[in-house]
Amino acid sequence: MTIRNRHGQNVCGTAEPNSTNRTNNTSKKKSKWLSPIWILVIIGLILFGSKQPYRSFSKQQDPALGSKSAKIPNQGNNAQALTSSSASENAPSTVRAQSTGTPTPSPTEYYTNKEFLKHDSYWNNWSKCDMAAAFRANCNPRPANCSRVIENVRNNHGIGNALTVSYVKYAMDSLQEQPDCTPILKDDWSKTLEANTYKFKLLDYVHDPTVVVPVLNRSEPIKKCVLYAITRPREAVATKLEQVAAKFAENSSDHLPLVALHIRAGWSDELERNAAWNALGNCEDFPHDMENTPLAVNEIDLKGILLDTAHAADRMFGMANWRLYVASDAPGIRRYVQYLLHTRTPKIVWNEGRVGHNYLGGQTTTTEEKIETSISAFSDVLVMAQADLLVSLVSKFPKAGEMISMCPQRAIQLRGHPRHRLAITGHVLKNAFRLRTNQTDPYWTPELSLTVGDMEKFWDHLPFGKNNSCAKAENQLRSCYCLLKQAHE
Repeated sequence: MTIRNRHGQNVCGTAEPNSTNRTNNTSKKKSKWLSPIWILVIIGLILFGSKQPYRSFSKQQDPALGSKSAKIPNQGNNAQALTSSSASENAPSTVRAQSTGTPTPSPTEYYTNKEFLKHDSYWNNWSKCDMAAAFRANCNPRPANCSRVIENVRNNHGIGNALTVSYVKYAMDSLQEQPDCTPILKDDWSKTLEANTYKFKLLDYVHDPTVVVPVLNRSEPIKKCVLYAITRPREAVATKLEQVAAKFAENSSDHLPLVALHIRAGWSDELERNAAWNALGNCEDFPHDMENTPLAVNEIDLKGILLDTAHAADRMFGMANWRLYVASDAPGIRRYVQYLLHTRTPKIVWNEGRVGHNYLGGQTTTTEEKIETSISAFSDVLVMAQADLLVSLVSKFPKAGEMISMCPQRAIQLRGHPRHRLAITGHVLKNAFRLRTNQTDPYWTPELSLTVGDMEKFWDHLPFGKNNSCAKAENQLRSCYCLLKQAHE
């Protein structure tokens, strides 16, 4: 007898013999199979063996989920995810404004990235959350009796690392030592070799805290409360947030669930090699086809991630019943998101501020440019904190937004560091630029200046190598470098 689960897989048992004659030995085996222990094993396999390998979280795991979870077969994984998280509790109903959506039918397409399956369920009774009210309800803040200046605060990393590692640690240490005093985190660069150049200072972009929160331990919820308290934006950052809100209000989409997407492609790193990229000119001899943008991005399936994000948002909030914010260090990636997803959502918005790092010692930029970059970066973090669904490549930058959020949030971080290989091709281009002989050629051909080793390094780190469509051109390296430039710039 063959016993199968509902997928048609053999669970146990043997095929019935064609002959009706059975030996005594066969009868003994049959009796053994029908023993009580084997009957229990068979029942267990039938009940539990047919479960899908990936499925949505249950209501107990995520209070935002509905009672039913759609199950989608695993169809592959081009960019595996590290972690996925959601808020541990909903904000009180008194601070939420109810909004409605309609669940989508059963999925008609599969996810490229299986991590999306963990949140593949309609967000039952989603409602817009007031973060300030949620902070007051969940963090037990109280007015401070004093303030304490923390001297010599310094962080040599980007804003995400600074917030989630350095600043929050300084603040929590202070609140544990003096619970009634707000921590004033004073960055001090006066004793460094770079004392005469502008460096990021937290208090240039956030207000001094006015309340204290109890720090009973170092748990994640308490860390979130502290981080929210020390990141209330000053006017310059608040103005950026207002501009984003105004764009969403243009077509009355500001009431919809917010999906935020962060793709760090690495173009901000290339600013220190700007002269070499600019030497390529406007690449009019190789006009860019927007469809080819994913061919310029390493380690991830860019198109797959974007379609997965849109599909997940439809499944959570209803078909096209959501708005999208795009945070990326590559303007070309933002344009590609608009190109690919403009029919999937009523509104796609991004920050129009300067692209770059709030801290990167190698970049030659003015004080004004560094300040503008920092304002843009901080506003990106705070918009991601407001997102209901946050999708990103693994990085502390979007993680800072996730930690600041006071409201229920589904966060998905995917593996992939496309910036690393882009940086290698950028270094190769810089070497070619340094060795070039014709300083005025508007159609500069990089390979004329490259060593054999650099040529090999370029093809090794170009997405898809010599199988990339850009390699079909007669002038291969110029064609491919133009692809990289136009897809990101």
